[in-house]
Amino acid sequence: AEDRTKMETSPHFVLGIFGNFFGIALFVVPAITFFSVVRRGSTDEYSGIPYVAALSNCLVYTWYGLPIVTPNNVLVSSVNGCGAVLETLYISLYLAYSPTKYRMKILSLFIGVLVLFAAIVAVSFFLFHGSAREMFVGVIGVALSVAMFASPLSIM
Repeated sequence: AEDRTKMETSPHFVLGIFGNFFGIALFVVPAITFFSVVRRGSTDEYSGIPYVAALSNCLVYTWYGLPIVTPNNVLVSSVNGCGAVLETLYISLYLAYSPTKYRMKILSLFIGVLVLFAAIVAVSFFLFHGSAREMFVGVIGVALSVAMFASPLSIM
């Protein structure tokens, strides 16, 4: 109980709360785009790839922040868990309003991300322990972060 109280009053935790607030705000920004998609009934030329890339990143960092992977990192899990929910919503809307050609591509990528995430969880859970698990998931998270931030380049 003492560690928990110490964590909740530490500057690290307080700054983390602010970081989570701003992180969630960034995840909400695409809602503006999707309001217009729903209103028009079409994704037009929007790409769904950035949302799938963001989902993969959020899923891995949600796993990374859980105590089974890294101790005292619940803020990482909470913000990325919220991000995963929002990205899944955006992908669902994209699938509902996109032409069949794009829908199949994004659906395939979405399923691929879910399979990849399940594999990451299984491998990290059964084959790695302690700091090795943290390192394994962390390295994958960094790679997926790079992919997420590079994904908008796929639409150029």
